[in-house]
Amino acid sequence: MPTGKAGANGRTVLMDGLLARHVEALGEVDMAVIEDVHSMPTDGSASAFKFGSAFGVIRGIVAAKNIPVTFIAPNKWKTMLGLAGKEKDASRGKAIELFPRDANLFARKKDHGRADAVLIAYSHYLAKMGAGK
Repeated sequence: MPTGKAGANGRTVLMDGLLARHVEALGEVDMAVIEDVHSMPTDGSASAFKFGSAFGVIRGIVAAKNIPVTFIAPNKWKTMLGLAGKEKDASRGKAIELFPRDANLFARKKDHGRADAVLIAYSHYLAKMGAGK
């Protein structure tokens, strides 16, 4: 996700306009696979609002482009790929293992989100091919 610093406090925010332009630049898109996430009861109200807002922006951009969406629960894709209960950084190692030619895309600790995105798409592919049962 494209993020940047905003406001006087320099908080990290989703750059929704940039995300919309990235999606637009893709041209015709067959489908989107989005992680079916929810806020947790222990989340503070401000962070839950920010989290939900970002989720809504993503859904809105996809809806505006009329892209069909499939949602997948975090526990489902993580279980399929042997990542259930593992630290979030484990997704980088799994992405490097599965896609060694693209290891540079997952080289930094902060690339765990990118690794998650690739693995979410990959788990959907496996499920469609019948391997994710």
